[in-house]
Amino acid sequence: MRSFVFSMVFILSFSCSTVFAFEIPYPEEKGLFVGIELLYQTINNKQENQEGIFVFGQNKIILSGKECFDCVFETATSTSHFYFNLDFNKQALTFKGLKIKDSEIIANQSVISIVYPLSPDKKWAETGIEIAGKNIEIPDLGVLPSLTIKNAKATSSVISDNIAVPAGRFETLRVETNFSGDILNIPISIVQRTWMDKRNITIKMSFEFNFLSKILPIFDMEFVDFIATDCAPQQKMTSCWASIKGVGR
Repeated sequence: MRSFVFSMVFILSFSCSTVFAFEIPYPEEKGLFVGIELLYQTINNKQENQEGIFVFGQNKIILSGKECFDCVFETATSTSHFYFNLDFNKQALTFKGLKIKDSEIIANQSVISIVYPLSPDKKWAETGIEIAGKNIEIPDLGVLPSLTIKNAKATSSVISDNIAVPAGRFETLRVETNFSGDILNIPISIVQRTWMDKRNITIKMSFEFNFLSKILPIFDMEFVDFIATDCAPQQKMTSCWASIKGVGR
């Protein structure tokens, strides 16, 4: 009996030790790492293992009369742009669109990407969204010169997720947003997934189309490291995280 009780205590203790939960507070602009170079790796089929530098909003751009952070991911062969902004009233990070090479997707309104404080099981939704795209390259289907999804709905949910990327293994909150609508009465959706760690760093980000019963990847990138601009040349940030805005690993 004593052995059984000990075994149960051990199992419960082990199980509890593997459960994690944390909350990411509203970061304000200073918590977005604006202008800090981060190293990521693309993992889609055409650019497998290609590394590039991502910088959040060093410059701003006007889209549909709204000012957005122009977040740039640049590799040796291509440049991608992601347009975000902060909504101070809603305590949220909003998403306006993206441009990958010649492909572009822009929403008629800024869509809530992350609601702070971010915590597991949080959910939100928006309706009446219009999404316009041009030169959309879809694997196995070719290039769509233009598309418009009217009256789309965006539904978002948050779950805890432990993932491994080139930078290591991280406890994250995964935000999954599904933009759903139809084209000529054919259902279509764009799914955005973002894995955030407790420092509000994007550990992984992906976009995909769901169309004609196919899952078609658009873009996928994983965190590799900070660029050690404040440390010794070529030094990995494992021993130098604190130099970036006082953030400790």
